[in-house]
Amino acid sequence: MCGFALGAKDVLLTGSSDPRFMQYIVIWALFSIFIYFCTGSIKKVIIKDQTLLVSNYITDRQIPLADIQSIGGSSFMSPKQVWFTLKGSGTSSVKISFIPVGKRVRGPGKHPMVKELAEELNIEVAG
Repeated sequence: MCGFALGAKDVLLTGSSDPRFMQYIVIWALFSIFIYFCTGSIKKVIIKDQTLLVSNYITDRQIPLADIQSIGGSSFMSPKQVWFTLKGSGTSSVKISFIPVGKRVRGPGKHPMVKELAEELNIEVAG
């Protein structure tokens, strides 16, 4: 986003008198919305003593591992995301997404951590 803004500074600083101004604003807004929806729900997750410690960088929450229904992950996004789906009451469920720290995985397929955590916690892997 910053690179786009620096590259477009002449157009943006000229203001609406430049015919490309609105085009740059629209592209910038669309990319911002895309990035927000892809990463806006990312949490910091730590597993410690049968508890999932979840932080959205403002508040912290502790969730028992027994409340996890399934684990899944993105197959084509980079960086790979991993998520837990919590058991919910009724038809609603809560999904907690995070990006694993450490090794980066390239190519299609879920992050190896999905399989490792599913086996370790004895939970199912979501489709």
